[in-house]
Amino acid sequence: MKKFSVQTSEYIDKGAFWKKKVVQFLKDNISDVSITNRNPDVVIILGGDGTIIDKVMEFEKYNPLFFGLNLGNVGFLASVRKENEFLEGIHSLIKGEFETSTRMLLEAKVLSNKKVIAVHRAFNEVVVRHVAGVVDLSLSLGSQEIRSLKGDGVIIASPSGSTAYNFSAGGPIIDPKIESLIITSMMDLKGRKNSLVISPNNAVSIRVNSFRENRDSINKDVILTIDGKAQESLSMFDEVCVKKHSRAIRIAELITNKENENYFFASAKEKLD
Repeated sequence: MKKFSVQTSEYIDKGAFWKKKVVQFLKDNISDVSITNRNPDVVIILGGDGTIIDKVMEFEKYNPLFFGLNLGNVGFLASVRKENEFLEGIHSLIKGEFETSTRMLLEAKVLSNKKVIAVHRAFNEVVVRHVAGVVDLSLSLGSQEIRSLKGDGVIIASPSGSTAYNFSAGGPIIDPKIESLIITSMMDLKGRKNSLVISPNNAVSIRVNSFRENRDSINKDVILTIDGKAQESLSMFDEVCVKKHSRAIRIAELITNKENENYFFASAKEKLD
């Protein structure tokens, strides 16, 4: 590993400070190291899960190894959680003392009148929801309808995203190593429904059957959000088809101490307790 990119956000406290420190550490410990944003071998990301996701989606086309240093809250996606362990963690990375965790991505195709009008990628979740009312949705696998919902909307999450919006909506936490699609309804007026966990080989189709139109919400009644960011306004009878993306993400998990060997579950316990 010779080509490194070090990323953070201008909105992250201590981001600029740690970026400068990490770059200098790499230069001091790797001969002929290259600090570049073009086709890097490793992307080191300073921030919380939101920043890590943003940078993962920006750089995933290069298929690098991602190494997160947590400057947020819990930091499910970070490789090192505590600031006083950042440089030690990078040293372990340089020495090859890590395992690679592969995380699946989601692909969401938006169809209107049976024609694809947009394609999106998601790390955590794809959400179809009403901004300020009730939407009637039907979910299908192929030609088989598996669920009908009438409420705020529905979440289709990846295992990595199971600890995010899905968890807040009452969905289950899934080990990221278990590839699957998690379907969780949001405030269903027909009664609370348990989440569905299905094979990643399936494609879930979400159809917008009807919704209450708000006069003060032009073209923004039902929306598609990807990893928490609004992407599309949806019309009556539009469909969103969600499936496993053909590409995956590689995240470094340190193996130098017992806590980091089960980093995901240590983070989950911290969030749940």
